Amino acid sequence: MGTLVDFQSAIWRALQAEPTLTALVSTRIFDDTPHESETTSTVFPRVTIGEQTGREDGSDTHDAIAISITIHAWSRAAGRKECLNILSAINTALHNKSHAVATGLIVFLLYDEHETQREPDGETSHGIIRFSGLLQYG
Repeated sequence: MGTLVDFQSAIWRALQAEPTLTALVSTRIFDDTPHESETTSTVFPRVTIGEQTGREDGSDTHDAIAISITIHAWSRAAGRKECLNILSAINTALHNKSHAVATGLIVFLLYDEHETQREPDGETSHGIIRFSGLLQYG
């Protein structure tokens, strides 16, 4: 399962390397939602790498996992513009790009869908963007 950890690391690196995204959220790109005790957890905007799903998709000639990943954007700016700009920058970083993974290569990662919603606190916009792809390894 080291391949999946490497996949998550590659996604984090790709997000950190996207200048439009870092202009919006600085270094607040997390591989999980920060705990409230962490000082950065109350700073907005921010991005968190969310849920992943995968299933075997290899063949006789290669090992592969069909994979899906969800990325979350959080903003407290008025309206949804900032949240949508963050989702757009995430899409720029990940859509239709190959990313090197220590134990393999993401053959492709494609945009699936996105949504925005207002959190129950009435202040926070929550953007959700999903991608799917193929992780070839071995």
